[in-house]
Amino acid sequence: MGSKLRYFFTLLFWRNDLNSSAKWFDKNQPAQDRFWELEDWCEELEERIIKLEQSINENNNLNDKINSK
Repeated sequence: MGSKLRYFFTLLFWRNDLNSSAKWFDKNQPAQDRFWELEDWCEELEERIIKLEQSINENNNLNDKINSK
């Protein structure tokens, strides 16, 4: 029971920290805008990495087919 109560309070403290961070971003619109820009940039990079990985896999599959003949 004690560990569950400790876990509950830990979650409450985390929630409080997240709420205070959210309030700070709400009060500082330039920082919020920059955060959104960086988030978009990270998503774009993730998409590009996925495409590169797919391309590498396709090339490896093609090389495997060529070398198996």
